[in-house]
Amino acid sequence: MDNSMDYLPVIGKILVGSVTLVVYARLGGRSQVNPMAGTEVVSGMVVGAMISGSLFNNDVPVWAVGAVILLWTLLFSIMSKYKRKSLSGEKLVDGQSVCLVSDGRLQPQSFDSLNLTLTDFETMIHQAGVHALSELREVWQETNGKLTISKYDDPKLSVLLVERGRVHKDGLSRIGKDQEWLKTQIESKGVTLSEVFCGEYHNGTVRIDTRDGRTI
Repeated sequence: MDNSMDYLPVIGKILVGSVTLVVYARLGGRSQVNPMAGTEVVSGMVVGAMISGSLFNNDVPVWAVGAVILLWTLLFSIMSKYKRKSLSGEKLVDGQSVCLVSDGRLQPQSFDSLNLTLTDFETMIHQAGVHALSELREVWQETNGKLTISKYDDPKLSVLLVERGRVHKDGLSRIGKDQEWLKTQIESKGVTLSEVFCGEYHNGTVRIDTRDGRTI
């Protein structure tokens, strides 16, 4: 009887942890289930550590497990909202994509900034089905650590230029254009920057999706 009573707090923590994890996933968005950025991976690890570290610690009450996870979730939700509202906030929290190969040429300064060795890089591109460096046209390391690879025989990748009315200067830099060019492109479609939900560049054409659901 005494042994079963000892496990009641553990069972309670498992139940509370399960419920708060569901709340965490719902508040944090689906990207918490399939992380898109390094901060989301770390956040998931922190929540898991909170639950596992408290299971057999009798000094931690059941209610504290749920309270701490919910507090962490609230803070992370505020940070995620800040990222969505501000591109500078997104870069501050998640960093930004780094170009490793441009027009078939390796970018040594990018490798140095990421502390990425050529051995690790070759392993990563081999795992992605690339047999040699000579096949590469463009390679970017995204904020979640994964590589976006474009080979010479692949169609060119699209580039995001506008998100919710905010200009992606990095995107403009990738295609060699400036904000004046983008402004002209948007105005030629009869909309303003604030009306643009998504602006994408592909094969020399800018596609605009507006906040009211139109595609131009």
